[in-house]
Amino acid sequence: MSPYYCGGCFEVLNVYKKAKGRVNIQKLHIMLEKLDYIYPHHQAVGFYLEKAGYKPSYVVGGIIPDINTNGKYSDDKFFVAELDESDGTIEKYSTDIAVINNMEEDHLDYYKNGLRDIFETFKKTVSNMDENSKIFINIDNDGNKEFLKLINNRNIVTYGINNNADYIAKNIEFNDFETKFDVYKKGVILAKIKLI
Repeated sequence: MSPYYCGGCFEVLNVYKKAKGRVNIQKLHIMLEKLDYIYPHHQAVGFYLEKAGYKPSYVVGGIIPDINTNGKYSDDKFFVAELDESDGTIEKYSTDIAVINNMEEDHLDYYKNGLRDIFETFKKTVSNMDENSKIFINIDNDGNKEFLKLINNRNIVTYGINNNADYIAKNIEFNDFETKFDVYKKGVILAKIKLI
């Protein structure tokens, strides 16, 4: 589903619409059973870094099926945490790197004024960041585009399939449970990515 998947229910729906006719439903069912329906790939950054040879500590909100737990400790200098805005506590953290996949009306039991309240929470969160910190943000999401108008951080890096992004996914191919795409920066190919 990546890189179109951005974390929110509307983005997931768009992915399924785009994949219609290209996905084997029985293979999808088998994969969802393995994932226990709760674990989107974007939450496994620490796990993927470990598989790539790094040794980060990490903690996430769900169980990672391959290791049957929600985190791992290492004495390495990197710590990756999955944070979400569901109850506003994200404001209490200060990070070196923030990755914002999408902003849409979600957790409306807490955010009574919808996106306006969500934007305020994220504005407070990014204001806690050090001046050398980086914000990576998906500019294919309408909520993110609106949010960018509200902040003036210098260290913003954009990504997406939009040609205005700093990092662009192109030549996207969906094959059963494999996604391939090329990553470009300023018109120069950086990598060929294959997600399984």
